[in-house]
This record gives sequence, C-alpha cells and structure tokens, in this order.
Amino acid sequence: LLAPSALFPPTAACRAPRAGSPAATVPRAVMPLPTRSSFSLSSPRLVEESETSLDKLLAKYNAQINAVAQHPQVAKLLDPTEHDEIFLLRHVLSTKGNVEKAASSAEQCIKWRREHADLLRRADDLHHRVKEMLPVGMLPHPSNEDQPIQVVMPFQADLDRFSKASLDWHFETGIANREVAYRLCDACSREKRKLIKVILLQDLSGLTFAFAYSQYRLGSVQGKLSKLSSYVYPQMLQAVVIVNAPSFMSTIFKMGSKFLSQKVLEKMKVCVGAAEICAAANLDYEKLPSFLGGGFEWEADWIPLRVRMQGREAARERASERERSSRVDSVAGGSGDDGPGPEGSVRAPAGAAEAAVGARD
Repeated sequence: LLAPSALFPPTAACRAPRAGSPAATVPRAVMPLPTRSSFSLSSPRLVEESETSLDKLLAKYNAQINAVAQHPQVAKLLDPTEHDEIFLLRHVLSTKGNVEKAASSAEQCIKWRREHADLLRRADDLHHRVKEMLPVGMLPHPSNEDQPIQVVMPFQADLDRFSKASLDWHFETGIANREVAYRLCDACSREKRKLIKVILLQDLSGLTFAFAYSQYRLGSVQGKLSKLSSYVYPQMLQAVVIVNAPSFMSTIFKMGSKFLSQKVLEKMKVCVGAAEICAAANLDYEKLPSFLGGGFEWEADWIPLRVRMQGREAARERASERERSSRVDSVAGGSGDDGPGPEGSVRAPAGAAEAAVGARD
C-alpha cells in the first residue's frame, strides 16, 4: 500500500522514460482521528540531508561518490550509460555518506536490477493494470517543491479481487509501481537539477479492522518490498501523508512496524483536516482534491464515481459556507463597528475556512 503509482503529466524533459529506454461507504470528508494523541508513528532519529540542489549535493559529496565508483565491488559493475554520479549520489545520501555502506547498497542495486530485468521491462504494463483494481494516481501538479504527489485509496478498491490476488502479484506490482515512480523522480531531478522525491498521500477511508486483520499475510510482501526499496530505490520517498485514519490506527501501526523500515516509519504523518494535509504535502489548498477537503475538482477516470460525486458535493457545501461567511463579513464591515469594510477587511488565509469545515465534517 505504500507503493508509488501513476504519473502526473510532467514537462517533456521531465517525462519518465519507459522500460527499455535510456537512462467502502465512509463519508469522503476528512474525518477527525478520535485517538490521535494516543499514539505516535515514530520518534525522529535519522537526520536527512536538507540540501536539495543537485549541483550542490554533487559537489558536497564528490569525494564519497568517487570513492564508491572506485570501490572494487562496484567498479566492475558500473555501466556508464546507466550508472552516473546522480545514481551513486542517492546511495551515498541514503547511507549518510558512509562509503562502505553506499558501495554495498549500489552493488546490491545493480545486481538485483540485472537479475530482474524482465520484471522491470514489464513495469509500465503492470503499473497500468494495477489501477484496474486499486484506485491510485498522481496529481496533475506537483508539490510546491516539485515533488510528485501520489494519491492512493486502497480501501475504495475491489477488495474481493484485491484480497484474493496472489502474493507474487502483490510483489510484482509493488516493484512495478516503485519503478515507474523512480523513473519519474530521476527524470525530474535531472531536468530541474533538484533531488526529487515522491510524496504518498494515503486515504484510508473504508478501512475496517476485520479487513486489515484478514490481510495480515501481506505483511511479508510489504516487508520484502520495504527492504528491497532501501537499496533498489534509495532516497525516493519524501513523506507518507495519511488521511482519514481509523480510530484503531495505533493497532495498524503496531502491525506495520513489524515489516516496514524505520526510515519509512519516520516519514509517516497522520493528518486531520485540509490545512494539515496541505502543510504535510507542501501543497496549496487549491491543488488539494475536493474529496480530501481541498479546492481541486479532480475528474480522473481511475477515481471511483462515488468518490468524485462526494467530492463535488463537499466542494459545493464549502463554497456555500464561504458565501455565508462572506455575507456575514460584509454586514459586519458595513456596520462600521468592526473597522474597515469588505474592501479593506483582513481575510483568513486561503483554505482556512475549508479546513475548518473539513475537520468538522
């Protein structure tokens, strides 16, 4: 469920290359989390590199990159058409500059990709087919820091087919989705000269404890994917933003902590309301989908019709609320009792009213 998926339409230079080319009825409003203060996803321990400029990062870690490239276990595997300094940089950053660990990571990555070349060639097709079962896609616009944002609604899926799918299917589609996202992040990083990572926006509407418990078998697959991702797709995940979390989220976390890596756990953020979502995803309110409490009417085909309809209805309710608030402000301003009228009134930040309505709903 943590796998990145469909692409947002990037610029031509930023478009992710294809394989073989070079290098259920829960209301859609954002729900409050009853026991939000009763658990914590993780206590931050690992400090990530804050610099995002690719050129500055390459200069800062030049010595480590060269040392990894010349490492006996890595040098014999490198292919100049596939493995350049940007490829090695992600491994260096993932291991906090430790040359031996970075070399081991790069070695495992190259060997695994060559051994599973056929699976990677089928990534685009697998990625497309998974959307027939799992509602997932990239927003048509990135975050304010150019990170692609994936929205996934795993429990608005065909849960019967999803639960019956083989573990091999879950593994292969998990790899395919990560591969597609990796290509996108890599292409965008090179085009924008920034270290680009993906943001996952997980909508847990429809999740029941019974279903979560019945699918505990998938833990082994997610554990395997998480471990593989640490060296096959290093430095690709910016954050996991969780919305509409159920009241038993603490139990889900305890289950997930047994197979998810510490790095992933530290990047998880449970959000309540549009304002928190926008802050965690570094996204403007106008670009947050209406079915998550924002102002963007997203009509992508992969989004279930009922979700789109609920989003439109919620957006209309928020618009009506804004109009009522505006009329009240106009009357108050016109009375002369509270300072300037509408022309000079100080307004709340964009999205504040919507966030309040979303949290209330």
